[in-house]
Amino acid sequence: MLNPTIKIGNKNVVATGVFITFNDEPSILEFKIKKELYTFNFHFKNTESEKIQVKLSPISDREVQLDFFNFNSALGSSPIKPHHLGKISGKSLYLNALIKKLNDQNQSKVVEYSFYLEN
Repeated sequence: MLNPTIKIGNKNVVATGVFITFNDEPSILEFKIKKELYTFNFHFKNTESEKIQVKLSPISDREVQLDFFNFNSALGSSPIKPHHLGKISGKSLYLNALIKKLNDQNQSKVVEYSFYLEN
């Protein structure tokens, strides 16, 4: 089986994929970088302003909560640029995501994500 390596500029894609949330329940994504487990808690919320926004809240050295506000477009919403999450062994870790609202009957989302680590 192939294990492709994706490089974009001076960054390596360390995790990429797609998942569908279950209504408005939090989603937890975990993966290893250099044998260390990292945890990312995705939460989707709505505010009156309707402005899309991402808020990062560190829980520990290897766990972070990501609050995505007002990502409600069926065509998809994405931050303007990759979100800087912090550093691992002195190298910056970034997240880029495209988030689509699945339907009007519930709050389920389709989340396409890529995590990048500087070379």
